Amino acid sequence: MSFDLYGRRLATCSSDRKIKIWEKEAQWQLQYEWTAHQASVWKVTWAHPEFGQIVASCSFDRTAIVWEESLAKPQTPLLSTDGSQAPAWALQAQLTDARESVHDVKFAPRHHGLRLATASADGYVRMYEASNPMNLSEWTLPESFLADSEGVTCLSWNSNRFDNPMILVGGNSNVAKVWGFTSARQWYVVAELVGHKDIIHDVCWAPNLGRSCHYLATASKDRTVRIWKLKLSSNREEMTEVKQVAMKDHGMFEVWRVQWNVTGTMLASSGDDGTVHMWQQDHQREWQCVSTISGDMSI
Repeated sequence: MSFDLYGRRLATCSSDRKIKIWEKEAQWQLQYEWTAHQASVWKVTWAHPEFGQIVASCSFDRTAIVWEESLAKPQTPLLSTDGSQAPAWALQAQLTDARESVHDVKFAPRHHGLRLATASADGYVRMYEASNPMNLSEWTLPESFLADSEGVTCLSWNSNRFDNPMILVGGNSNVAKVWGFTSARQWYVVAELVGHKDIIHDVCWAPNLGRSCHYLATASKDRTVRIWKLKLSSNREEMTEVKQVAMKDHGMFEVWRVQWNVTGTMLASSGDDGTVHMWQQDHQREWQCVSTISGDMSI
C-alpha cells in the first residue's frame, strides 16, 4: 500500500491483480478499483502531486504501468462517499522492458523531475523519464544498470535535494548497494552494505533534515532489521563512512518491510510474526524497540 503526499488517499494492490484507491473522509472509503495487470501486482506508488494524480504499479507480468486520474475520462459505476460517480484512472504508459517480474517501482523525489525507477527479477534497475510531464504516454529509458545478478527485490531513493541522485537497492544476493549518479549520466556503486545472511526483502532511505549523515534501513529473510549510517565526503560524490549501527530481529520470523517516519528519527518494521516494531534511538544513541503493535491488537 502507498499513501499520497498528504496522507488522505491510499492506493493498495494485491495478488487479485487489482488496484484500489481509498479516500479519508470521516472514515476510509473505497473510491475506485480496477484490474490493473495480468498477474499479481507487487507494488504501487504515488507521484508528487505537483505532476497530478498519478500512480505507478508493477507486477509479476513483467510490466510497470503509469496511471492517471482524470475527471474528463468516462465515469465509472463505482460511487464515491458523497454519492457521485468516481473519476476514472486511465492507463497512460506501459513499460515493458523487463524480462522477468518487476518487484518494485518508485518515483524519484520531485526535484529530479518526473522520473521512475523499477527493480526487476532479471537483476536490472531501470530509470524512466517522462519526455513531457504534460503527456504521460511518452517515457524514455535513459539509464539502466545491472544491480544484482541474482535479481533485484527493492529500492529506495535518497530524498535530499542537496545531494546528487542516489538510490538504495536490495536483492537476492544479500548485499544492499548504494548507487550514485555521475555528471556523465552513469550509475555507479557508492557503497555496499554487507552483513545480511539471506535475501533482502526491503530497503528504506531515511529523510534527512539537516543531519550530517544518512540513515538507511534493510529488512531480510535472515530475520533481522539492520540500520546503517552513511556519511558523505565533502564533495558529496562518494561515501566516506559506511557503518552498521544496529541489528534487530523479529524473533524467529522473517522481516518483510521497513519504513522511516518523515523526520527519519523512528523506524517501523513488520514481519511474519504479525507485528510492527517501532525503533528509536535512546539517550545513548542506541536503537531500541519503543513499541510493538499487533495486527489483532492483543499486544
